[in-house]
Amino acid sequence: MILWAGSQESLWSIPDATLLTHVQIIFQAIYPDVNLTIVLNGAVFSLTIQHLSEWRSNFGSTAIVIIYDFLMSNSNCDPEVLAGLLLKNYTFIFKDMDKRDPDGAFHSVFILQLLGKAHLNVINGHANIPALKTKDLTSKGMASVIVFCATALERTVTLISEGDIKVEDILASATSRGKVIIKLPKVLNKTTGKETSAPYMFSCDLWGKADAGYMKSIKKKSKNFVETIVEMARSALNKSTTADAAILHSSDDDHAFL
Repeated sequence: MILWAGSQESLWSIPDATLLTHVQIIFQAIYPDVNLTIVLNGAVFSLTIQHLSEWRSNFGSTAIVIIYDFLMSNSNCDPEVLAGLLLKNYTFIFKDMDKRDPDGAFHSVFILQLLGKAHLNVINGHANIPALKTKDLTSKGMASVIVFCATALERTVTLISEGDIKVEDILASATSRGKVIIKLPKVLNKTTGKETSAPYMFSCDLWGKADAGYMKSIKKKSKNFVETIVEMARSALNKSTTADAAILHSSDDDHAFL
């Protein structure tokens, strides 16, 4: 399911009818002897919605850990200042962060790490379903996922550079087993009278425009652009020996010109 979902134009929301059709296809392919019609609000559909929500959320939290690790490895620099430099001119998405060559856009080590940890690692061992062309999707159908990675990373460097997430707080939250707990700041909702982290969440309302801009940019790239990034990320993931950190539409949008 995750492999197919990652090939959609937007990862933020998949129409119920489209999702329902594909959940049925996948269920029948995996359980051919089970005669079950998947319905909206049924157990299978609801679990699918929950699983997709957790998958999307993991991009946001994993991006924080990746940037946090980078900032810790450059502890001689002020974290907020360094995050601001990464954010300036979208430096964080380029392979060479000094030159910012357009051909190296979306090739940064941050994007390769996030793509590998939050998506490629998840779809590893996926079922082969010819009706969904899953073989092709493992390399060609990931433009939206790469865009999602860029958006999640932009959110992270923005939150840190603006002081909404303090690196020292992340460091203080680390447990003896190396796990970190990401706690977003809260503000008072004047309507409900309750505190909420909504203004800092990784959501379509807050980050949908940036996501759409990155998609416009990536669509302008060469034919094999996406496949090259996926292979680079997969190679980096396979070579990695480091334990993963545990996690308890406007044409004038600058994102479109990267």
